[in-house]
Amino acid sequence: MANIILIRHAQASLGKSNYDALSPLGFKQAEILGHYIEQSGWQPQTIITGCLQRHRQTANAIMNALSDSVELKENADWNEFDFKSLIKLYLHKHPEQMPAANDVRAFFTILKKSMLAWSCNELDTENQTLESWEHFSQRITRAIHSSQDDATDRPTIIVSSGGAIAMLLKQILEINAKTMINLNFQIRNTSFTEVLMKPHKQSLVAFNQVNHLSHKEYRDMLTYA
Repeated sequence: MANIILIRHAQASLGKSNYDALSPLGFKQAEILGHYIEQSGWQPQTIITGCLQRHRQTANAIMNALSDSVELKENADWNEFDFKSLIKLYLHKHPEQMPAANDVRAFFTILKKSMLAWSCNELDTENQTLESWEHFSQRITRAIHSSQDDATDRPTIIVSSGGAIAMLLKQILEINAKTMINLNFQIRNTSFTEVLMKPHKQSLVAFNQVNHLSHKEYRDMLTYA
């Protein structure tokens, strides 16, 4: 049995030229989570990340707070889907829905509509840089199986993104795409989701936990992007 702790990266830089870099608040969130992991007694042996900057920065901030040495690995299968290409493809088909610049609420509305269209194969991904919904699902399956193979008797921590974590939950809970997409938009930065992996079964133990930010002095640090 393998104990997998999935962590959504800390707050990135939405609206900036490089979204993929953590914000100052994001670095603080990850540091607090690292101290929480140290105090919890999880003592991970391995932290696996995707190849995105926000994944690596989150993992490094966590590791800096741990007293024991931890092996760091990268697996591109844990990368987020390309949301910029997805939105571009959706708006090419629906130009009348182009949101106003810097309208964050409208951005997330379009992203949700884009994901729904993507999941229903309503977008032409064949000749685009965007992977198909099915391919996205398959690589998350491949990613979790690889992580299970690397697991030891100590927890394995995976730092990834909301879409990747939500897709794994879709597979474990056997929910439909619409429910999975709704879950994706609920996942908070540096939240942890715990999964138990057995040879022929995966079980969800905890979802979207932010115990490390539950103290009243941290409650204004809860973010979703």
